[in-house]
Amino acid sequence: VYLLFVNNLVAYVACPSCEAKNRIYFGNILGVEGYDKEGKIKCTNCKEAIIVQRRSLRATTLPKND
Repeated sequence: VYLLFVNNLVAYVACPSCEAKNRIYFGNILGVEGYDKEGKIKCTNCKEAIIVQRRSLRATTLPKND
């Protein structure tokens, strides 16, 4: 199993905009590189871009351009 999932972490984070739960996967699977220290995903609910820090699981959104 260690060779399949190297340095893995599956986490759920709340979207800072709408508070919907979103899943993010850190690590590698079967030689495909995944997110390492920081991952960028889109909210499944509001489609806002979310940046997640692996160490703290802190989720932030990008600043809005007004």
